[in-house]
Amino acid sequence: MEKNYLKKIESACVLSPKMAKFLTRVTVGFHAEADFMNRCFPHSMLLRLPSISPKITVIDFAAQAFGKPCPFPVFVDDENVVAEDVCIIKNGRVKGYMTNRELAAKMKLPLTGNARIPSPGAGPEIYMRNTALLPWKDSFPSMLESVGNGFYLVDGYGAEGDEDGFYACHITEGYHIRNGIICEPIYNYVVWGDGIDFLTSISMVGDDFTWYKETFDDRPLAPQAFGAPTITARVSIEKY
Repeated sequence: MEKNYLKKIESACVLSPKMAKFLTRVTVGFHAEADFMNRCFPHSMLLRLPSISPKITVIDFAAQAFGKPCPFPVFVDDENVVAEDVCIIKNGRVKGYMTNRELAAKMKLPLTGNARIPSPGAGPEIYMRNTALLPWKDSFPSMLESVGNGFYLVDGYGAEGDEDGFYACHITEGYHIRNGIICEPIYNYVVWGDGIDFLTSISMVGDDFTWYKETFDDRPLAPQAFGAPTITARVSIEKY
């Protein structure tokens, strides 16, 4: 992934649940899969992550969340391991990782039931199941007020992250925030930056929450769901 194709301009932003789940998936979820972390060891991003806002809790749910069935319930994984919830980050501190039998034994981690077969004939690999950044208590109007002048990012595509913790995502719907008010739309923007910088910059976590199902028709990946509330964070954003 090219990392220096834009001038770095940081801005305070309000991120919709959809944008928040994009960036949570690539800055937390990928790095909490034990095979991904094993490839990066000892420089894994989550191992380097300092304590962040206590408002941030990220859980990979197995079958039930918030007292209801998950979008893609997993009771037993494809290695016949009972699926357990994995608390990846609890109140701002890294707590756990997603494993299969091989990596749990190698890394001396608990079995979590995250081994899944993505397509016929493939072997089981570690995948997220129903991964969520949990809601907190901050309201949307208070987020706009706290940002003052920045951006409200609503939708995007192509979110990706690499083993160093760098992320990028194209914006398809976004707006300027001026004096705490949503104003004119923006076009042809991309957000990018370092995952640790992003996670440490999250200051407000909303009282809303939305699940998004992803079935990955374009490549062999097991169905997954990702959820998040609205958040505020600082990101590098630039027009291209």
